[in-house]
Amino acid sequence: MKIKGQIDEVIKLQVESISKRLKGSVSSIDIINWLGNFHEKDHLKALIVLSKLEYISEHELVELLNERLENIITSTPADHNFIIHPSGEYGKSGTLMIYYLKKTPCYVTNADRIQFYETYKFFKNEKKQFRIKPKSVLIILDDFLGSGYSLLSYYKTYVAPQVLAIPNIVKQYVLSIFHLRRAESLFKKTYGSKLLLVSAEKYPAFSYKKSIFGYREKMLPIREFAHEYGKNLFSLPNRETGKEDIFPLGYENSQALIVFPYNPPNNTLPIIWSNKANWNPLYPRSQQIKINKSKAFRKDLAHNLGLLRHSEVADALYSGSRDLGWKSFNFITKTDFALFAILNLLKKKRPIPLICQELGITENDFNEIILSGINKGIFNADNSITEYGEDIYFDAVKKLKYLKRDNIKELEFKNYKIDYVPKTFNGRS
Repeated sequence: MKIKGQIDEVIKLQVESISKRLKGSVSSIDIINWLGNFHEKDHLKALIVLSKLEYISEHELVELLNERLENIITSTPADHNFIIHPSGEYGKSGTLMIYYLKKTPCYVTNADRIQFYETYKFFKNEKKQFRIKPKSVLIILDDFLGSGYSLLSYYKTYVAPQVLAIPNIVKQYVLSIFHLRRAESLFKKTYGSKLLLVSAEKYPAFSYKKSIFGYREKMLPIREFAHEYGKNLFSLPNRETGKEDIFPLGYENSQALIVFPYNPPNNTLPIIWSNKANWNPLYPRSQQIKINKSKAFRKDLAHNLGLLRHSEVADALYSGSRDLGWKSFNFITKTDFALFAILNLLKKKRPIPLICQELGITENDFNEIILSGINKGIFNADNSITEYGEDIYFDAVKKLKYLKRDNIKELEFKNYKIDYVPKTFNGRS
């Protein structure tokens, strides 16, 4: 459904406030479009839920990872080494977390003691090659642990059998940003002190004792609202029963309200991220939605660069040149396109891993494009935008508004009254 008519001024103010509190990760328009999923009578409840959503910025994520990693390293003898292995399949959130972990001061200081095993196959391969260092500490990486069953199942199936055969691994940790108490209880019950959890505890959003929505009478209507809309938005097949398990309040009833820079975990309420049943997600987890948005973004960007061909901005963005003898001209190179795209996405506060995903480039490609931008004076060495880069961006935005406004005017048609009678019609005069 779509929002009809004018948006109430109170809701407008709430939307603007929430967008700021979510650190600009979504715009006011994004939130208003998301509200279109709900009946008008439920808009205020939807905004109450959104007001409690916690967006972890890149800077905060690096700080939290640094704190967790430092906790492990400082409690380990100086002659020990570390293996960091993301939980789950390659390319999932655990893999993306490695990017941020490498930005932490703790990693930079101890890089010579740390190895990354990005898939479980590394354990077997490195063992065969005798490359596992003595006195190694295994750290399994995950961002959010709800029930803990997913990580434990992965560990039991793919990691534990390997570790048992590797005497060089002397200690094991799970490093997570947040967890629910039941996950910690599960680890202790199953492995005792053999698998130690380093994380910060979160409480389910609708916990009877510690709900972020207040006392029970105030919390229950919000829970019922989230459950009612969420019951059609997230389910997974159960291998044992052959039926679908429904999770209206997040995976295994986690009731989380967390979003990381790269993705919300499926522990978060599905009304935030699901695209099932034509739902319009605020923070999509679906790769297909991200791919479609990425294609639309690149197409729009190419169109905009074409419009800027004869503007002052083209001096910085059209680096290709060709001389035909009778005529010479400048054109956009792939690097120019990527440079303008990165400038746009950095202005929108997109995390670097997501920029790479959106543009279909590697981190090395990103660094090369940034270097090209540094040479042009657009970027600083720390990937921030220079004053000159800001000027280029705002000049481009201003010029595009002007050009698009003129294009709209050219497409306007005037209606004239014309008295015209044809001399012949259908072959007859």
